[in-house]
Amino acid sequence: MRSIEYSLRWLVWAKTKDGQKGRRKPKPVQPPGTSNRDPNRRDVVRKTDLVGMDKWSLRDYLNQPRIAASA
Repeated sequence: MRSIEYSLRWLVWAKTKDGQKGRRKPKPVQPPGTSNRDPNRRDVVRKTDLVGMDKWSLRDYLNQPRIAASA
């Protein structure tokens, strides 16, 4: 629901003069009781959590056969 609400606010903002000039973009609303600095948030990605992949490994991974998702 928050994503839908933010998308609608963004679409309305995009039609304004501020939106045409890229100023004062709307920010997503945080649910009550949470903060941006909460380390337990699921959308927080730390640099130490990222794993690199060279371009050859990526190419091999993307060229692997795909399997159909079962319902």
